[in-house]
Amino acid sequence: ISNLKFSPSGRLLFMTTLESRNGIRVLDLESGRILKHWPTLSPSLGRIQSFDVDQAGKMLVVGNSKGTCFKFDLLE
Repeated sequence: ISNLKFSPSGRLLFMTTLESRNGIRVLDLESGRILKHWPTLSPSLGRIQSFDVDQAGKMLVVGNSKGTCFKFDLLE
């Protein structure tokens, strides 16, 4: 694991790694389960360099090693 970040509500924990492509996982702390079908493989996120969640907990932005950014809407 390269980075960890909690969502503003504290319900979700985002974990990333530089070791693999699409290396992000989201843990729902209320249920204790990893969200299985996220991220999807399309688009490929590549090797994740950075990510952040907005203060309202409604948006996740991911940046990869090729300089591409991806925006995801979150439903908490």
